[in-house]
Amino acid sequence: MVAADWVNLSDEELLERKISQLGLKLEDTEVHLHVQQLYRELDEKNLSFHPPCHVGDEWFVPVGVPAIFIPFFLVHERLRNLERSMTGGAPEAARSTTLRAVIVDDEELARILLREHLKDTPYADRLVSAEPIVNALRGRKTPAELERIRKAIEITDEIYKKTVDFIKLGMTELEIGEYMHKLARDYNVGLAWPAESCPAVNSGPNSAVGHSGPTTIKVERGHIIHFDFGVKYEEYCSDIQRIVYVLREGEMEAPPEVQRGFITNRTAIENSRSAMKVGVTGNSIDVIAREIVIDAGYPEYQHALGHQLGRVAHDGGALLGPLWEKYGDSPNQKLEVGQVYTIEPSLPVPNYGHVGLEEDVVMTKKGADYIGEPQREIVLIKG
Repeated sequence: MVAADWVNLSDEELLERKISQLGLKLEDTEVHLHVQQLYRELDEKNLSFHPPCHVGDEWFVPVGVPAIFIPFFLVHERLRNLERSMTGGAPEAARSTTLRAVIVDDEELARILLREHLKDTPYADRLVSAEPIVNALRGRKTPAELERIRKAIEITDEIYKKTVDFIKLGMTELEIGEYMHKLARDYNVGLAWPAESCPAVNSGPNSAVGHSGPTTIKVERGHIIHFDFGVKYEEYCSDIQRIVYVLREGEMEAPPEVQRGFITNRTAIENSRSAMKVGVTGNSIDVIAREIVIDAGYPEYQHALGHQLGRVAHDGGALLGPLWEKYGDSPNQKLEVGQVYTIEPSLPVPNYGHVGLEEDVVMTKKGADYIGEPQREIVLIKG
């Protein structure tokens, strides 16, 4: 599609469009001006490397790929307005400072720039990445570290239980998210990732799922409400997803479509967890869950099955993921004793919402054990 085809659509119609259908490009946009400013600043420092910039669904740099992906909604004013209306605030600005931060924070880009800086010295070719050592150190948790993660998960479970009791028909996602922030303050814990999207609260089929925050969408009967939330306790994180279903008038249980989605998700989690043994690759585990979801007739989820968890929500090196370019070699790394992983397949249930469960597990000599109690049944809200 070209911009003229969608720029005047209603919010509801625009939300039905895929990003790939919008024909978005960075050229001739305000974002492109910031990219060019970044390149000029690199030139001024005699750094000839200009990292390619592309449109993506969020800020990220693919593992092992020296490129920057910029959130799609920053590229067009119509999309910025939509993002603003859904989040209740201004979308993240496309500032040159943000682009600089991406370069500084990403190891691959930083390494390239360092080599550029040292190109006329005898040291440029002597650089050796400490990534394997750092990944091993951060990945293999000590008993004390595991105890902090366990406590973070315990607090997260308590916050979820109180939130379910708090939810009422007509509440907005934002109101629910603000209540969860209050509970985190009451427990004197931090959030596992930035507050704007921690928690994610998605009520019903029209709420955009991903690394975005709660919106003004209201809870209605027949909605699946999906949560993605984690806290930080004494510098260690939890990362857990849960769902609830809001009963319609006369319903005593979730409809068959919702139950089938939940059972499929739970099966994918349990079968992949059972296969997690020391020495197997993360990719081999991802394949198990991914095939279960696809074979059940649901679309393939566009993210890894799971990641490591520790001082940050996405920690360590090995990944339970597909062999996609953006994940580099992480899915080929092997599972080790002491590593903590999330397991988080997801799927849509048309007309109801998103079924995304996320459980945290620890690797032992015998396999992967749940940390905390997993969600085994659909939580029902009478409204």
